Amino acid sequence: MLKDTIFENGIDCAFDTTRNNETFIFSGNQCVKTTAPQSTNARLLSGPMLITAMFPTLIGTGFENGIESSTRSINNDTTINLFKGDELVVFDMYSNSLVDRMKISAHYRAFVGTVFESGIDAAFNTHVKDEVIVFKGQYYAHYNIRTNQFLNGYIKRIHDYWPALHGILQ
Repeated sequence: MLKDTIFENGIDCAFDTTRNNETFIFSGNQCVKTTAPQSTNARLLSGPMLITAMFPTLIGTGFENGIESSTRSINNDTTINLFKGDELVVFDMYSNSLVDRMKISAHYRAFVGTVFESGIDAAFNTHVKDEVIVFKGQYYAHYNIRTNQFLNGYIKRIHDYWPALHGILQ
């Protein structure tokens, strides 16, 4: 499906939606919309195209040149938190509107003074509502986005707490 495209060389970020099993995938300034990849009927719905062609509301935000990571926001059904550098935008994927834009540290006060204040390399929502795992360099944190609290302790080294990754991490 993505053979011979920019996506063949790597994916920067992706998120799924609760509508029609859609998944958005980003690489550089490009994006695609697909049906959920685990489906036997997975297909490309839109793209590859410039992020701004699919999400014109991101023009002029810096996010039109690439998105580093994403999580679902507290309103899991409609809004996504997109991260790039030390910034975050709250984006309503169904209305294609920008809800808010701010520094990561303004939205996640517990990240002030931590490695995550300057950016989030990767992130995902866990199967537990309002919980995310965020990664930056060699560190990760398990975090509740509703209560703004770290879970299971503070920021930890990935190597120390993810033994399955020892073979690929230093």
